[in-house]
Amino acid sequence: MSRWFNIAGPCIAVDHYMLPASERLPEVKALIRKKQYFVVHAPRQCGKTTAFRALMDEINAKGDMAAMYCSVEAVQTWTDPDKAMPELAAQLWTGQVFEEGALAKAWDYSRGQPWLVNALARWCVEEIHKEDFSKPVTAADMDAAKEGLIRERGTHLDTLMEKVYDPRIQPIVEKMMVGENIDRDAQKENLRYAIELGLLVDDCGTITPANPIYTETIGRYLTRGTQDFILSETKENVWVKGGKLDMPALMSAFQDFWRENATPESFVSQNFHEAYPHFVLQAFLQRVVNGGGQIIREMAIGRGRLDLGVKFGTETYAVEIKTAALYAKSPEKAHDQILKYMDGLGVDEGWLVVADADVTKPWGGKISTTDMSFETKTVHLVRC
Repeated sequence: MSRWFNIAGPCIAVDHYMLPASERLPEVKALIRKKQYFVVHAPRQCGKTTAFRALMDEINAKGDMAAMYCSVEAVQTWTDPDKAMPELAAQLWTGQVFEEGALAKAWDYSRGQPWLVNALARWCVEEIHKEDFSKPVTAADMDAAKEGLIRERGTHLDTLMEKVYDPRIQPIVEKMMVGENIDRDAQKENLRYAIELGLLVDDCGTITPANPIYTETIGRYLTRGTQDFILSETKENVWVKGGKLDMPALMSAFQDFWRENATPESFVSQNFHEAYPHFVLQAFLQRVVNGGGQIIREMAIGRGRLDLGVKFGTETYAVEIKTAALYAKSPEKAHDQILKYMDGLGVDEGWLVVADADVTKPWGGKISTTDMSFETKTVHLVRC
């Protein structure tokens, strides 16, 4: 009987594609020999049960000790996400060929998170190729699988997103969305909690979502209500012309929408007050590109902005949003940041959106668009 990619429950070697489970807890064997107690603390669906069952079988096979496995999961009322396991797909023999580009994409999107790796592989094999193992999985297949997972938003991602509203995590995510710094001493335990959940990572001092799929899911999840509202308020998608986005018209429409809908009452209704302008812009762009493109979000604590790479058809558009307060501190730094972002995307035109979250100020003078030239590049400063 053929094996398959398992994304629910313990993995069984004869039924599922998996790495050797007994090798995942090398330190535990020494602790057992010394008759020590130990706790393995890790998020949900990262292989704990599979590893412990394999360890139990290995111990019992030797005969000098007896091991028993008992689960109390049924009485738990909370769940955790995951931690990464390096490049699972690259080490599996599946009978299904994964091209190098597909493996690279799987790693890029998941950063090796076990459930995500299995889910991406399963989507490619079962949803895209319908278990036709004669067809290799390509990088394009992995792109489609990533989008499918995010749209489907299975139990794993739903559970993870519910944690975003946890009062210990919400302030951190909000600062990350707007790119501001946090008091790391005051937030030390909350940061630790978010990292142990597998939601965030500390990459050499930079706090970011643990992988690009989480980044995209957070962005869409937190803006879904705004997207629905925009969908009901805006007319048909008139900003696509000849297969390309009419970005000047789109940004002008966003300014109009922001002016009409950004009210003190709308801010009060949000859980993330500081990031509300960022949510509205993301939702506005997401509503436009749905079905024909994608948004690549780059967010981190202390970056001072939120970068949005908008891909539509064959074109890429660089969009960056900052709060008016951060922009006022150093306009030159803001210009340098978006120019570097444009370099990274390989484009010569970008849009720097500066949003004033103080909607009690008069609108006169707040809405404007200024074109700025930097050698061969053009930056459109969009104020709202």
